[in-house]
Amino acid sequence: MRFGILLSLAALAPSGSAVAAEPLRMAPSSPWHLDYAEDSCRLMRTFGSGADSGMVYFERYGPGDPFNLVVAAKALRSVDEAFTLQVQFGDQEEVQEPDFFVGEFGDFGPALIFSSMSIRRPGSFGLKGKQLEQYFEAREKDPLPPIGAERERAVSWLSISRGKRHYVIFDLGSIAQPFAAMRSCTDNLLKQWGIDVARHATLSREPKPVNSPGTWVTANDYPYKMLRAGQRGIVHFRMIVDETGKPESCHIQQSTRPKEFDDVVCKRLMERARFEPALDAEGLPLRSYYRNSVKFDVIS
Repeated sequence: MRFGILLSLAALAPSGSAVAAEPLRMAPSSPWHLDYAEDSCRLMRTFGSGADSGMVYFERYGPGDPFNLVVAAKALRSVDEAFTLQVQFGDQEEVQEPDFFVGEFGDFGPALIFSSMSIRRPGSFGLKGKQLEQYFEAREKDPLPPIGAERERAVSWLSISRGKRHYVIFDLGSIAQPFAAMRSCTDNLLKQWGIDVARHATLSREPKPVNSPGTWVTANDYPYKMLRAGQRGIVHFRMIVDETGKPESCHIQQSTRPKEFDDVVCKRLMERARFEPALDAEGLPLRSYYRNSVKFDVIS
């Protein structure tokens, strides 16, 4: 769900042509580290050394292919949020142009923060209006198959570029084994939420919204104080949905804060979100969960 308030805050990209340069390649400087956190599974690795050091982490808040991605390196110092960046996961995957935020990550310096990424370029890329609606309707009826270990095994690097300018290439090594470990971690999350992992793996239908998620949190819910300050934020939430399709609870899994965004999201979701329950392989309803994000953005 993305919505915004129209204000004149457009950032201007610098003029002039992009300069082609040899990309900075960073080799791993640590093994992969998997953090079993309370709400997420984070896979992290460092790269390079000294001034040419960097960091990559993938984070998942539940089973499935999507992840949040954070990359950090001093080579990204000149990146602006107004830019359109190209991201690619290895030779066999297509280039993507995802939205991102710019932040800082300790000694590694500038960080690019991508939400709801996948190594697969989204099929909705470039679609607008009715075509985009039709794409998502088709995916509800016929979901894309899981990416799988074979495809993950082919991914050995991650590149960040803008046109002819390549900022950095991280030599990841095959991500198949690290991602398999992360899947075990996300299964463990389901157990903590009181969900039957084995039965849930046979889902024939996930919880299905009966009213449009775009109506759950709207522009009118933008906290006034945050709007006046031009404060943006992304709130990743999880709702437990019972066997009748009723939301049992709302939990903020990650947020850019401030807390005002968190409070309004869960309040409105519990008031407005309605579902048809998840179904197992035999078509019987079961307890499940629904995850999504709300992006508060002051746009022009």
